[in-house]
Amino acid sequence: KLQVEEEDEEEEEEEEGHSGRGWRSKGSPKSSSRSSGSDRLSHWKDKLGKSTKDRAKERAEQRAGSDAQKDLGNELMRSKDYSGAVNAYSAALRLDASNVAARNNRAQAKLKLGDHQGAYDDADEVLREDAGNSKALYRRALAGLELGKLEAIDDLRGIVDREPKNKLARKALEDAERRFLGGGGGAEAAPAAAAGPEAKDEA
Repeated sequence: KLQVEEEDEEEEEEEEGHSGRGWRSKGSPKSSSRSSGSDRLSHWKDKLGKSTKDRAKERAEQRAGSDAQKDLGNELMRSKDYSGAVNAYSAALRLDASNVAARNNRAQAKLKLGDHQGAYDDADEVLREDAGNSKALYRRALAGLELGKLEAIDDLRGIVDREPKNKLARKALEDAERRFLGGGGGAEAAPAAAAGPEAKDEA
């Protein structure tokens, strides 16, 4: 009987031993899984960091190219090649649509070419981004006058209120008021309005 009891105790010890080994074997994969997950997370963090840097570098290169095209457009404006200037400013905007100076100057070039709707749209877009841009407001007003938009007079009044010494805006306002509100001066108003300032670097 004693021998049987001793054998039973040995069997219990063996079972406990198996159970202990089984617990340790289960713990090992969990540790390995945690390590593997950490490695994957680190890998994706590194990849995301590189991707962010690459995108920032690409944006900087695009902006540099856009500014170079804008500068070319300004040179063409000074040489009175207005069609070439429009093309250069358009190239600048294809590289970076947020280049406000290029869009604003393209509005001026379009005014010179008589593309009043195009000039109006460009100037209006600039004002969506920068409501206080006096040059864009002036160019939208000039284009609006040619399109028969009475609100262009309000644009000119806004400029004169902010800049009482702005002779171009004041002259354009006087012509517009005679043309649309006084019933006279229409034939003289358009040439005066079209003689806006040449494009300058807005940046």
